[in-house]
Amino acid sequence: MLRKINVAIRPPVVSVLGMSQPSISYTQAPPPSQPNLTFRFEDWTSLFAKREHDALCKRFLEILNHFQDSKMIVVSEQDQYYIDVFVKSFLAIFTEADFSIPDHYAHQFIASNHVLMNVVAISGFRTTDAHLAIVLPQQNNLIKILTLLNARCHTKVDRKIIFDLNAKAASLWYAHYACAYYGALQCKSGYENLREHFGFQHPQLEINEQIQEAYFGSTYAGDNLDQIVKPVVNRSVRKTLSAFPPITNKPDRKKIVVISGLWTSGTSVYRTYFECIKALKADYHLTFVGMHGRDSDHSIFDEVRSVGAKNGVLDFSAIQQNDFQVVLFPDIGMSDISILMANMQIAPIQIGLTGHPVSTFDSKVNYFISGAAVEIQDTPEKHYSERLVLLPGMGMVHNVPLYTFRGLKKPAVAGSPLILNALCWSQKINHSYVQTLRKLIDRCDRPIKFRFFVGNSLDRASDRIPFTRNLTEQLGAEHIEIMPPLNYADYMSTIERGDITIDSHHFGGSNTVSDSLFCRVPTVTWNSDKWYGRIGSEMLRLIDLQECAADSEEEFLTITSRLVNDDDYRNQIRERTLAADLENTIYAKEEGKNFAKAIDSIIENHDQWQTDQISCVHVGETSTQR
Repeated sequence: MLRKINVAIRPPVVSVLGMSQPSISYTQAPPPSQPNLTFRFEDWTSLFAKREHDALCKRFLEILNHFQDSKMIVVSEQDQYYIDVFVKSFLAIFTEADFSIPDHYAHQFIASNHVLMNVVAISGFRTTDAHLAIVLPQQNNLIKILTLLNARCHTKVDRKIIFDLNAKAASLWYAHYACAYYGALQCKSGYENLREHFGFQHPQLEINEQIQEAYFGSTYAGDNLDQIVKPVVNRSVRKTLSAFPPITNKPDRKKIVVISGLWTSGTSVYRTYFECIKALKADYHLTFVGMHGRDSDHSIFDEVRSVGAKNGVLDFSAIQQNDFQVVLFPDIGMSDISILMANMQIAPIQIGLTGHPVSTFDSKVNYFISGAAVEIQDTPEKHYSERLVLLPGMGMVHNVPLYTFRGLKKPAVAGSPLILNALCWSQKINHSYVQTLRKLIDRCDRPIKFRFFVGNSLDRASDRIPFTRNLTEQLGAEHIEIMPPLNYADYMSTIERGDITIDSHHFGGSNTVSDSLFCRVPTVTWNSDKWYGRIGSEMLRLIDLQECAADSEEEFLTITSRLVNDDDYRNQIRERTLAADLENTIYAKEEGKNFAKAIDSIIENHDQWQTDQISCVHVGETSTQR
C-alpha cells in the first residue's frame, strides 16, 4: 500500500562507469535523429548532487524514448552490458528519496511505464519490485510508483488508493499499464496482473490516452473483461467528442459508408469483407472513409473520403454533413479513430462486423452481423450489446489467399522435431495457453518445436526480448522459434513447411486457419464460446475434418499429440486436407449475397425492430427473430 512516512535511505553503492556508444541490434539502422545514448554515471550523480533534476529527467527520458522506438530482435553481450548499467544507474537515482520529478515531466514518466517494464525485464533485475520497495515508504512517491509499478511486478498496490490520491494521474497510469498485453500476457505475473487491472473499476477512471490499447487489449485477457473496460473507454471518448460540432445527417436509403483504417489486400479485415461489400454495389451508392495518410483499395467504391488527425487535431469534416443511411464498421477496436467514430451518431443505422469480432459494449453501434453456423446455439446475443443479425453460415466471406500452393512439405526426418505452426500474434499467446503447450510437449513421444508467427506485434517498446525469454523459460529453447516479420510469400511458404498448425485459445484465428488449410497443413482448433474462438472449427467442419476441432483442453491435447505421435494418422489427415474442396466451402461466395440481404432487411425493418426491442435476427434462407 502507499505509505506516507519519512525514513532514512542511504545512497546505494553503484560502480562509477564511463560508457561508450552502445551497439543496439535493429532490424534497420537507427535514424540520424536518434539521440546519443552515451552516458557517464558520475555525470548523473554530479547533476543529482547539484539538484539539477530537470536535466536528469530530460536525459533519462531521451534514453527511454529510444527504447520505446527500438525493434530489437536479439541482444548482444554489449547490448546487455549497456542495458544493465543504464537500468542500474537510472533506478539508483530515480529511487533516491531526494530525487524529485518536476511537474512538467510527470506525464512522460508515467507514460514510460510500459517501455521501462521491458527494459528492466531485459536487464539482470528482471522486475522493478526491489526498487518499488525502496520508493513505497517515501513521501510524495506517487509519480515514482506509477512509473515503476507495471504488469510484470509481483508487488501489489491497492489501485483504489492510487485513484483516491490522484484520479487523473492514476487514469494515465491505467492506460499505459494496459499496453503490456502484447508482450506480457504470456508470463504468469503479466497474465494475472493484466486480468486484475482490466477487472478494476473506479468511478473516476477515464481512459483518454492509449484508448485502443485498453479497448483492444482487454479482449485478449479473457473472462469477458472487455465488458468492463470498453464502457469506460466509450464514456471517456464521448466526453471528448462532446466538444465537436454535432453530425448533420439527411439519410438517403441508398447511401452506405464503410469506415476502415485497414482496407488493403493483405489485412484480415479486407480478406473477410471485400466480397460482402462488393455484393452491395449493385443496389447501393458506396462511400469509403479511410484514415488520413493510409493506403486503401478504393476499387469498389463510388466515393472516397478521409478522417483522422491533421497537425495533431482530430478532423472529422469529411463526415460532418452527410446523407448516409448505413455505416459499416469492419474493424472497430483496431485503431483509435475506429473507437472514436463508433461513438459518434454518423447515420441512423450503424453496424459492426467481424473484422475484429467483438462487441463494442455501449457504443453508438446498433447492430452486429455474424454467422449462425459459428456462434453458440443458445442465446448468442448475450455476447453483444448490439442487436445481433445472423447470416446462415460464417457471417463473412474468406478471400482466396494471394498465393500459389507449392507443395513444399517434405516427409519428416526420423528423430527430428515436428514443426507446429502457431499462427497468432503475441496477444493471443496467454499464460494459460502456454501452460497447455507445456503439457503438449510432455504428451508427445517425439520432439516438437512451436514456430510462433507473431508478425510485427512485438515491434514496439522493446517487447520482443522479454516475450521470447519468457516463452523460452516456460517451454525450453529447443521447443520454440519466434519468427520475425515476414512478407506474405515467405509467410505462406514457411507455413507450408510445417507439419501441423495449432490454433490459439481463447481468441482463435480466422484468416490464419484459412492460410493453414490453403497450405494443406493438418490443423487443430480449440473452441471457446465466441465467434473469434469458433470460426476455425467451422472451417474444419465445412471440409469434413471436424475431428480436429477440440471443445476442451483435454481434447486439444489428445488430438494434437495423436497427430504428432502417429505418422500414419497425420499423413491421413494431410491427404484429406489436400483433397478438400476449399473453393466451394471455405471460399464460397454465397455468404456475400446473404450479407446484402441482411443490409436490405436491416434498412427495411430498422424502425420496427427498434420499437420491438428485437435482440437477435436470422437473415437468409430462413428468417427468425427473438
